[in-house]
Amino acid sequence: MFFLLVAALVLGPLSTRPARAQGVAQQQVDLSSAFNIVGIYTDGTPPVNGGLDGGGAAYSSIAMAATAPPTSGSIVGSTPSYPTLSLPQSPNTIVFNFGATNSPNAVSGCTPVSATCTVSAATGSISLPAGEFTVLELIGSGVQGGQSGTVTVGYTDGTSDNFTQGFSDWFSGGPYNTGEAIALAMPYRLSGGSIDNRTFRVYNYALALNAAKTVQSLTLPNNRDIVILAATVVAIPGYVTAGGPATPPAVSAGSSATAPVTVTSEAGYSGTVALGCAFSPPIPTNGATIAPTCTFSPTTVQVGVGAPGSSTLTFTPAKATSAAMVGPRTMFYAFWLPIPGLALLGFRLGSGSHRKKLLGLLLLGMLLAGLAVTPACVSTVHLGNVGTPPGQYTLSITGTDTTTGVTQFGSGGSVTVTVQ
Repeated sequence: MFFLLVAALVLGPLSTRPARAQGVAQQQVDLSSAFNIVGIYTDGTPPVNGGLDGGGAAYSSIAMAATAPPTSGSIVGSTPSYPTLSLPQSPNTIVFNFGATNSPNAVSGCTPVSATCTVSAATGSISLPAGEFTVLELIGSGVQGGQSGTVTVGYTDGTSDNFTQGFSDWFSGGPYNTGEAIALAMPYRLSGGSIDNRTFRVYNYALALNAAKTVQSLTLPNNRDIVILAATVVAIPGYVTAGGPATPPAVSAGSSATAPVTVTSEAGYSGTVALGCAFSPPIPTNGATIAPTCTFSPTTVQVGVGAPGSSTLTFTPAKATSAAMVGPRTMFYAFWLPIPGLALLGFRLGSGSHRKKLLGLLLLGMLLAGLAVTPACVSTVHLGNVGTPPGQYTLSITGTDTTTGVTQFGSGGSVTVTVQ
């Protein structure tokens, strides 16, 4: 039978995980109600039931060694020590708690219950600490090859978020999946007292939660080959912006519409937020149009827990400054202007000459043909501008913390205004 010795910690920032901010609060999730396999053992203990991967006769398991070679980097007997694992992820440290060794201490969605799986995790959900959290952090791995499964987080309002996550194999590893990074790397495992010098791993997963809702439950993938060892929910303080309806909803150039704006604290945020906005569709900067103005009063708001900040957005489309339309079409008509005179002159001079009459008719025909094709061949050029073009505009509200630079959760609030 195979045993695996947990050794060196591999730490570092994860570019694919949600951004973190100062002042993070976190709570470790109690998975004990769902533990159904033994994945963590002390050195020298034979597997109780199939171990971490449940792979036939050659069971493999993580062994949290009571003793370890000095160079192994074992987390046992050091700081942090088992059963706590701390992963520094700049600028914060995420802490995970593991179950007791040599007894069910990992969750696998194995159905039905078998000799290698004592409880079915698929029959129910796991309770989460109540609160507003922004990230769910997991420690786990795929076994028997890379796996994919759905993690579901339920909220107290009856809604839920489903996350389809890839879980790399603990031995073969990458290519690694979005939101996944190595949490622990073991440089060898023990097989009947002999060292197997290949590398095995467990991974850290980060799933972005809806910070505006209170979490309630966690359901892990219904897949025996996805194993979860620990979970922590993290509250990254932040805020959301929202915009109310515009009054009036439609305005003409030079007039203004206003809308209320609210900035609400999430996950314990407190700070000062500077407001701004962006337009959709964008106004082209070609000199023929003028972008509308978007202002806030006040331009910054104080936001605290239970104390949202309020402001008023004012939207003003620009008037046209000059709409003279002189361009190739106008100049082309001007070019043809002398032709009627020439035609009439030809008739007058040719009153006694059949040949000159023909010349006059020819000039008149050229005039009519030119006038017919001119509109189809020549475009208008604006020498002035038309102000803000009419149409419907969406104003996206942006917020930036004036001290930390943290931006709002999500895409921000929006206001819709029609320019007549």
